[in-house]
Amino acid sequence: MFAVVDIETTGSQPPADRITEIAIVLYNGASIVGRYHSLVNPERSIPPMVTQLTGITQAMVADAPRFYQIAKDVVEFTDGQIFVAHNVNFDYAFLRAAFSELGYIFQRQTLDTVKLSRQLVPGLPSYSLGRLCASLGIPIVNRHRADGDAEATAKLLDFLLRGQRLDGGSPDAPSELPESILHLINSETKRSPLPPHLDQAVVDRLPHATGVYWFHDSAGNVLYVGKSINIHTRILSHLQVDLKKRHGLELKAQLADITCEETGSELIALLYELDQIKTLRPPYNRMGRMRGAHYGIFLRQNEQGYYVMYARAHSGQRTVSAKHGELIMIAEHAKRAHSYLEGRARRHGLCRKLLGLEKGNGPCFDVQTHNPNGCQGACLGTESVEAYNARVSKALERMRYPSLTFAIVGRGRSADERSLVWIEDGLYRGYGFLPADSAITSAEQARELITRREETRDARAIICGYLLSQHADQVVVL
Repeated sequence: MFAVVDIETTGSQPPADRITEIAIVLYNGASIVGRYHSLVNPERSIPPMVTQLTGITQAMVADAPRFYQIAKDVVEFTDGQIFVAHNVNFDYAFLRAAFSELGYIFQRQTLDTVKLSRQLVPGLPSYSLGRLCASLGIPIVNRHRADGDAEATAKLLDFLLRGQRLDGGSPDAPSELPESILHLINSETKRSPLPPHLDQAVVDRLPHATGVYWFHDSAGNVLYVGKSINIHTRILSHLQVDLKKRHGLELKAQLADITCEETGSELIALLYELDQIKTLRPPYNRMGRMRGAHYGIFLRQNEQGYYVMYARAHSGQRTVSAKHGELIMIAEHAKRAHSYLEGRARRHGLCRKLLGLEKGNGPCFDVQTHNPNGCQGACLGTESVEAYNARVSKALERMRYPSLTFAIVGRGRSADERSLVWIEDGLYRGYGFLPADSAITSAEQARELITRREETRDARAIICGYLLSQHADQVVVL
């Protein structure tokens, strides 16, 4: 009926910190009927202060199993049981994080003996495990170790439940708990049911694949659009949303159906999600996506060789010319374009005059005021062209395509196809799929394969950011 759990960890923040020890005590409402205990190799160092508290050293866990090696045991020992711990959110969060890294959603009903103790034994000076057990005369052996604390928590739970027993039943065999205790347990047990209008079959058929998904209400209206490399796992995490968050409650209350579309490619999933949010504007997605693309930021070199950036109206056609230079970003209006330039000036110490943000003769304001984090003299020619242009290139790396015309070819929806994202003349043109045994050899071929899409600031940021990340896709420059 109850799986009483205690863990020791390298710190307090999952998933950055890891589990070093776990103990599970099975309690049937009257007695302890099973135990499980294991040290766990956290695959990272244990801070000295943690070792001082728990006594668990690096040497002790060096040959211990990794979490994935004991995950099956944890699942089996807790399956069908109420997950009990003293300050249950801590232990439960660590185990959920550990299972999440394995691609598994660990979900149990939970019961916190801290909250239960406060209700059944009110007025004590402290409800920490050590002081609470001391107040109630419950001995703890091996304090701050998982097996000792789990055993003590099980004895505490036994005291709390049996102290309210009205039937005088034998302590050696489980019997029905009184209604008052059952009601209290039910009220304190966290449950994560499906939303009231969502059928379990809808969730069961979700694929463990990369793609885009849509949440719908009972009338079919789209409430939310998302993407994931594992649609099934991601949606389960949505359904376990924190019940204290108003938007999560509202979404779950309206959710009646889920549809999805596999893309195979993570990059296409990102771009498709962006298109859908922009087109559908679902109420539970972040708004503010770009609606138009009427202004551009261009890059060229001046007579001295320094990179110069400036904003001007943009028609959305070709992106490179001898007069204007190379288009590096588009925006819906001049204010957004100038805001972007302001941000690059502050973060990378770029010259505001070379960004078109200051006019007039003489040095820029940063040089005049000797701002150590601003322009280093490019406007006067005292900073080398190489040094200044290197900072400009660094500032633009997440917004500048590696070439004018190229394809990004990656994983498709099946072994028979590959994905294609197409950039031509410096603009993102769309995405599609091609047979696995084909290669992109011309712009004409790419245009026939893609679904046309619009270049936006967000789309460019997604593509450039993806290219800077670790990925297995092939970049084909034409």
